[in-house]
Amino acid sequence: MQYYERLVNSLKRGVISPVYLFYGEEIYLRERAVERFKEFLLPRGADFNMDVLDGESITPAEVVSAASTPPFMAERRLVLVKNPPWFAADSGKGAAANREKEAAGVKPLLDYLANPLTTTCLIFQGQTADRRKKIFKAVEKAGQAINFTLLKPAELAGWLDEQSRLRGIKIDRRAKELLITGTTSGLTGLISEWQKLITYIGERKSISVDDVNQVVHRSVEYKIFDVLDAIGSRRCGTALAGIRDLLANKEPPQVILAMVARQFRLMLQVNELAGTGLPAAEIAKQINEKPYPVKKALKLGKNFSRRQLISALTGLAQLDADIKTGRVEFYPGLEGLLLSMVE
Repeated sequence: MQYYERLVNSLKRGVISPVYLFYGEEIYLRERAVERFKEFLLPRGADFNMDVLDGESITPAEVVSAASTPPFMAERRLVLVKNPPWFAADSGKGAAANREKEAAGVKPLLDYLANPLTTTCLIFQGQTADRRKKIFKAVEKAGQAINFTLLKPAELAGWLDEQSRLRGIKIDRRAKELLITGTTSGLTGLISEWQKLITYIGERKSISVDDVNQVVHRSVEYKIFDVLDAIGSRRCGTALAGIRDLLANKEPPQVILAMVARQFRLMLQVNELAGTGLPAAEIAKQINEKPYPVKKALKLGKNFSRRQLISALTGLAQLDADIKTGRVEFYPGLEGLLLSMVE
């Protein structure tokens, strides 16, 4: 959230660069940033000083033409280029050569960025960006490239606290955690789920865990966490109820089985690394995993010994083979395996 607050504070002080690149996964804040620029740069009714261009259907030369147009009866113009393809990462063989070839294609933009018009604020807005590209470096030199990264759980919790305060609503601590971990698209997803919750509770001034469970669509991964939590706490009935719930929601049995196995592998992996003294954040980096699943796996892993984790993985592999060959049906087989884990 700090990158967004710094940007808005700069706007308020009148410190405005001639060019920006907004990229990253936090869609809501990216869109909100553009709205703030409109509010600050364009007087009411001055939309004629703004151009919105589709980067996938125009040329770099057309962007330069729009950006080079002086404002009409105003101090600045705003040019927004959505989904610009020139910043996307190249992949596969010859990526470096492709970057050089593309640099030639965007030469008009590179020339403009070397000396941008100060009365124009040019904003490129997209999902991804390759920092190695000449055009990315040119934007950084001429203005700012801002990565709108997904907000951290603590920042999302702060947003929820503020919304709860404004509405006079008390949200249960566990419900708040469930709401944050159940959404996978940052603030964008959290806002969507929050709005559903507000509609669901109506005039009530409290939100409980049951409310969140009724309204929020949680990913298979997080539902599997609940199942493993129940297994680790020796609550087999709850674990099996979670499996039945996944099946009722049309989740394929093989996906459920694969996710259960994945979580047991993750628990074993993070437990081994934690034993070397590594903190959760460093473990997440080493295994290329998001911090929350690692922290959750560390917590759940305390309920199992190393022998039990290895035994569970062996049993799941055998169950997978038995299901594929028709020797065992999914639910009875998984039920038997889970019961053996809690004995």
